[in-house]
Amino acid sequence: MAKKLPAPAPRHAPAAPSADSLAQNAFVAGAPAKRTGASKASSAPGAPGASSPGPGRRKLVPRSNGQPVRRLVAYFPPDLAKRLAVHCALEDLDASGAIVEAVRRMLEAAGR
Repeated sequence: MAKKLPAPAPRHAPAAPSADSLAQNAFVAGAPAKRTGASKASSAPGAPGASSPGPGRRKLVPRSNGQPVRRLVAYFPPDLAKRLAVHCALEDLDASGAIVEAVRRMLEAAGR
């Protein structure tokens, strides 16, 4: 008669990596540093990384040329976004500036 083998021990899941080790791995991989809640609260209003303004408050951001602008998000179909990116690259244009000019022309043509 063969010897009876002992029952296998249950396997335990490996410990989840700590938040510190995840942050360290992201830093080593070249990811931008994430700010903790404490540092956000202590940063000055308008400083990079400061909390965004609440609803109803529109924040102006100075561009590199000194002109204040307001951030606005637009979603494009993939084919149109690619055509815009190629056009801007060929003409050495800033995509934001090209979009602003196109909207300005459209509104002027509509008399607004």
